[in-house]
Amino acid sequence: MTAAVSEAVRHLGVVSKNYEKLASDYQEIAIAAAEAEADYRKEKAKAMLVAMSDGASAAKAEALANGDDRIAEICRQYKITAALADSARAKLTQLREQVAVGRSMMVAERESDRIHAASAP
Repeated sequence: MTAAVSEAVRHLGVVSKNYEKLASDYQEIAIAAAEAEADYRKEKAKAMLVAMSDGASAAKAEALANGDDRIAEICRQYKITAALADSARAKLTQLREQVAVGRSMMVAERESDRIHAASAP
């Protein structure tokens, strides 16, 4: 095995391990994002219902809920967890592409080695 193939194999192993770890961790990240979104929607709806029961229109109730510091903090947490989930998905895609490129490099290097070996005197 040439140095180039050895390096490609080593790099592919590192990328594959990173992909496997992130893929394993992604379930927890996605669940946290979904729970944060559900919490935000529930708490905002509860705040709106309270405002509407006090006579506020739906638009005013939504504005009041959006202006509430507690709801704003829950929304912030929701946005952060959603961003983390998006980032993890993007990283998984990137790692998948790196694995594909690594495999292609290995195939090309092996073919190059085969051709050189066949043409050697």
